[in-house]
Amino acid sequence: MKFETEEQLQLSRKPENRPEENIQRTDATKKPITCHVRPSAINGVTVKSEGTTLFFVNSSAIHDSCNKPGNPGALICACLVCVGISRTREDDLGSALKRMFTTSGLEIECQSCLPHGSGLGTSSILAAAIIKALWSSSSIPHTEKNICHAVLMVEQLLTTGGGWQDQVGCLYPGVKKGFVSEDDMSVDAEAISISKEFEMEINKRMVLIYTGKTRLAKNLLQEVIRGWYSGGPIREVIKTLEDNIDQFVAALTEGRMPHDLIEVYYNAKKTLATGCEPDIVSSLISSLKSNNLVETAWLAGAGGGGFLYVWMKPNISSDKIRSHVAKYGTAEVTVHTITIDNSPIKCYSR
Repeated sequence: MKFETEEQLQLSRKPENRPEENIQRTDATKKPITCHVRPSAINGVTVKSEGTTLFFVNSSAIHDSCNKPGNPGALICACLVCVGISRTREDDLGSALKRMFTTSGLEIECQSCLPHGSGLGTSSILAAAIIKALWSSSSIPHTEKNICHAVLMVEQLLTTGGGWQDQVGCLYPGVKKGFVSEDDMSVDAEAISISKEFEMEINKRMVLIYTGKTRLAKNLLQEVIRGWYSGGPIREVIKTLEDNIDQFVAALTEGRMPHDLIEVYYNAKKTLATGCEPDIVSSLISSLKSNNLVETAWLAGAGGGGFLYVWMKPNISSDKIRSHVAKYGTAEVTVHTITIDNSPIKCYSR
């Protein structure tokens, strides 16, 4: 039996472990992230990703790669460790696979059409797809909440840091608020109800601009953590973001995109991680605003590059943004339309 999972990209409003608004989005109608898990005649684990095929013949090889994010297949190895592929004295990977998947050979194939450093949480979303496929193929019962925590474990194994907002965005449909429960420190999500008319407006007025610039989120995360432990303004900035959550949710429920609060959030992000907005992006945002094309614009994820979210002025089309970017930007800068996704993760068995 073969299991396939497909995941969607998402919009994350806040990068820290605080309540946040999250809007599940898809680039046009194509699911950009997929994972296929199938039995293999080759003993061990065969990994196919980005045009490369790797073979892991024992559990030691998987464990040796799971904490080296620069190694090919490292994310898949971390997912395998997370679901229970342990390092044994016999180092018999085939037997471990047979106990869990009823086959001594497993093929895992992952595909993503998103660029590295996109800011859209690709690695977390891909990890969620892999975990979902592995648990489904081994008949392990699970919930979205289980997957969310498993992805957090994967990112710790992988040493890339990370949090929980990306997987919350991809696992739960539509618009939601993600938060950590104070009772048991578990991650939860609450749906935010919006009208069909407002959903259509979001689909019309929100576009993604790929900036052609990338930056590793791990470096930004470390900078924020150092600032948090040193005290001072960073803690106040985070408290301000947390206080704005209820206002943001209320605005969305009323059918209004609170671009004033988005500006507060984005300015806070730039305070938390200096240099997260490259000069070329600052210039692009300034140009879009001065030409009266957008209400606001902000970089996805930790910043530093990747995709720029744009909330257009009324009656401005994505084609007009595309024409402006073509005159202003470079060949690497591209414009993409989006739609809110109300059924994000799909799992198929064959």
